[in-house]
Amino acid sequence: MRDRLTWFEKASEAYLALWWISEGHIPSVDEAKERLEMLRLKGPTPDAFTFRDPFEAPSRSGHRDVERGRR
Repeated sequence: MRDRLTWFEKASEAYLALWWISEGHIPSVDEAKERLEMLRLKGPTPDAFTFRDPFEAPSRSGHRDVERGRR
């Protein structure tokens, strides 16, 4: 993995999106495609983000007040 930059070309757009899901929810492939497209169009948001720009999980009360996480 250390030499991966010499083996692979750098991706020109996002190829992986992360998002928080409710306990018990199983995301579909279509949902994943939608989240990836969201990320590509809008950049990292609470609805689709990356490891580099994570967002904290929404509160259990269901509020959408999600603060951007920082390393």
